[in-house]
Amino acid sequence: MADEQMISKEQLFGWLSRHRELIVVVLTSAVGLIAMQYYVKSGVFGSQIGGLVGNTGWSTELSRLVRWAVGCVVFYLIVPSIVLLLAGRSPRKYGLNLEGLTRHWRTYAMLFIPVGLGVALASGMPKFQSSYPFLHNPVDWRELLIWELCYLAQFVALEFFFRGFMVHGLRPHVGSTAAVMIMLLPYVMIHFGKPLLETCGALIAGAVLGFLSLRTGSIAGGAILHVTVAVEMDLLALFRKDWF
Repeated sequence: MADEQMISKEQLFGWLSRHRELIVVVLTSAVGLIAMQYYVKSGVFGSQIGGLVGNTGWSTELSRLVRWAVGCVVFYLIVPSIVLLLAGRSPRKYGLNLEGLTRHWRTYAMLFIPVGLGVALASGMPKFQSSYPFLHNPVDWRELLIWELCYLAQFVALEFFFRGFMVHGLRPHVGSTAAVMIMLLPYVMIHFGKPLLETCGALIAGAVLGFLSLRTGSIAGGAILHVTVAVEMDLLALFRKDWF
């Protein structure tokens, strides 16, 4: 019995040793998602940042959204990158690079055509107009520009977390297809509360961008596509509201 227990322990530690990257990726991803839900989205993180920064002179709505975007950058990009560096790995190997962008830009451009048309059609729906833009009433162009820049940074962080850190970190242990499928579960769930069509679209878009990230070795194309679609959504929503 003692020998069997010793073998069991050896097998356990052997598995843990072989799959250290898998464990780090899963635990870091879980902690990041928990932090986003209970620390950032709850407003606690924003309150603490607001206390450190002080009065910016921005509207209450813009301040709240900027703090949320900063939280996304911290827990979707900075924390995973620090974890990788501490583990002796480069975030570049997890998609945080521009490699392959010049070779594959046509693929992403072709993807934008149906998505962009879909957004244009959806922009007339009441549910869409009640959800977008996130900054519902920009005071002026300056506020809108500040928000869009923060929005851009948030999407780069989002792409790195899901299509970079998770997908590239899981692939060596579970394979490409399983890595993308596993990533899709939390990715779709963060869209709960948004319009149904957008949440369903996230399932398809997330899978496509996941496989493209693995193929190109970079999240750059996906981040640019995501940002372009998001800005289109905001501008169309503002246009529908006669903001311009």
